[in-house]
Amino acid sequence: HSLDLDVTEACNLACIYCFKWQKKAVHMDEATAKNAIDWLLEAGGNFRGELKVNLMGGEPLLRFDLIQKIVPYGKMRARQRGKSLHFGCTTNCTTLTDEKLAFWRRFGMGFHCSIDGIPEVQNVNRPFLGGGGTSAAVEKNVPKILAYRPGVMARATVTPLSVRALFQSAKYLAGLGFGSMTFT
Repeated sequence: HSLDLDVTEACNLACIYCFKWQKKAVHMDEATAKNAIDWLLEAGGNFRGELKVNLMGGEPLLRFDLIQKIVPYGKMRARQRGKSLHFGCTTNCTTLTDEKLAFWRRFGMGFHCSIDGIPEVQNVNRPFLGGGGTSAAVEKNVPKILAYRPGVMARATVTPLSVRALFQSAKYLAGLGFGSMTFT
């Protein structure tokens, strides 16, 4: 009843634990994405609950052009079949724009924010691809995100180096306004 679509392997970060370490600009094409959505709607059979598609990457918002095509397509196809389809996105929160946020609102999209904790942890674990910390960029976008969806989850990856700051990171994320957190 749910589907994860890796819409791109490209990313603007160089996370120390990333399993897509080559950062290739390999992108899902529109036909494949639409076929996957159609498959989910068909495979859902008589399920009357909400079907879910989570857009993943790399950084999925780097493929906003594709997202703008497949979300309306999926919503329309679901309506045609008498089904409910919800889209979500797991994002590193650094590429958010007002245009992207308006699109999320229009289509009722949900999302998870990948943020690893206090600035010292975030900047070491999740630097920009060309170097430099990401904490300030994420902090700038968090209020916009939480204004749209107050219950959005902060998803943190814990590493051997960051585990000692786990308590401080939880307090920091709560201080940013996150009421829902997961540490993996």
